[in-house]
Amino acid sequence: WFFGGNRPTILNNGLIYLHAKNIPELSPKADYLVNTGSIYSISDSGTARVINSDVLPVYVENSGLIAAQSLGIDETPGDPVYIDTWQAITIDANGWLQLSNHEGGQILAEAPQLAIAVSGPGGDPTLGTNFVTNAGLIEANATGPDGLSIGIYVQQPGYVPVEIVNSGTIRADI
Repeated sequence: WFFGGNRPTILNNGLIYLHAKNIPELSPKADYLVNTGSIYSISDSGTARVINSDVLPVYVENSGLIAAQSLGIDETPGDPVYIDTWQAITIDANGWLQLSNHEGGQILAEAPQLAIAVSGPGGDPTLGTNFVTNAGLIEANATGPDGLSIGIYVQQPGYVPVEIVNSGTIRADI
């Protein structure tokens, strides 16, 4: 993790570059990210994430670049017990999500197996509507032959509204 502690506020207008064998992650509890610079999270052989937070709410405002990439290097060839999971989830909000991706902003995910640019919950009824507003680019790219890419994945339990407003580009298989 780049930022530890309990619920850090992250304001970035420079460059943050994370690169590890498996699970590079900006912060596991970040609930407030404002980015006008560039953030890269690159995994050699496992999952790459920028934000993976289960705190409530998760607020992300982006006019820069936020990118997660799994390179899909097979660290255990021929080993049937350990199976590499080559996935990239750029913003994984397990709680409640407010995301604004402004014009010129880019949220990107790339991996051989599963690439998700934005993943958010159905939400907590006490917090109100989850929303994703996009005027920039949200893109996921699965590079493997059987891979799957998802631009915005929202779990909808049916009792909390989720609002997606798009005036930009969302590009993925789903």
